[in-house]
Amino acid sequence: MQTLQVSVPLPSMPTLARYFVATGNGGGWLVFKEGVQRPVRKLAQKLQAVETARIMAREDAPSQVLVEKSDGSFFEQYAFNKSQVH
Repeated sequence: MQTLQVSVPLPSMPTLARYFVATGNGGGWLVFKEGVQRPVRKLAQKLQAVETARIMAREDAPSQVLVEKSDGSFFEQYAFNKSQVH
């Protein structure tokens, strides 16, 4: 008996864009996008940096924002998917 093998392409999963908010060495707050070496934004206040990262992530959904603590761990996380974007 012979077995028939059929290859069915699976739908590709959308790439998840990741943004990181971290303190800068010289002060201020930096917004990074995964895969980009330099910060995409530098802001004076943490709240500004988090909101900027959230706006960028919302426009780049599906996406995620991670806010870094001084010890390198993450304490805030926001996730956006296409259905949340209006």
